[in-house]
Amino acid sequence: ASADPDDPGAVVAPAHEAAGSASAPGGPQPDPVALARSAAEPSSRDPVIARLPWPSLEAAVAGCVACELCRTRRNTVFGVGPRTARWMLVGEAPGEQEDERGEPFVGPAGRLLDQMLAAIGVDRPAEAFIANVLKCRPPGNRNPQPGEVARCEPYLLRQVELIRPTLIVALGRFAA
Repeated sequence: ASADPDDPGAVVAPAHEAAGSASAPGGPQPDPVALARSAAEPSSRDPVIARLPWPSLEAAVAGCVACELCRTRRNTVFGVGPRTARWMLVGEAPGEQEDERGEPFVGPAGRLLDQMLAAIGVDRPAEAFIANVLKCRPPGNRNPQPGEVARCEPYLLRQVELIRPTLIVALGRFAA
């Protein structure tokens, strides 16, 4: 059954299942999470990603093979923080330590960010959701390539839609 996509526990069934029919015209429809994770063209992936609830979005990112970065990553870096955060901070791409742990801003830049947020009275774990433009580390921490940004953008846009932050802080030129 369909449920509110903003509900963290929501399960969104494909339209043909919600209507109660065994299959859609033209045969069975692909699993939306599998399509979002795939290397399919953005024109077919993006509308699917734009409807995913939190658990499915996180699963789609975890198994994404939309660009070559999936071959060299250890972990995807989905993002951390409260899903009702007023602040959303967006970095460029995970570094080596982030790739190792699967969390954004855990290395020296993360410690600096924590200090900067504390200096202005923002409690990072309680008040800020932190994500990156790319969900996988580029080899050698090189700059993100335009195609990589394009393939990851729907995931970030969906995170923004679900969080609905009051303020988005772009950390770096690719995030900006």
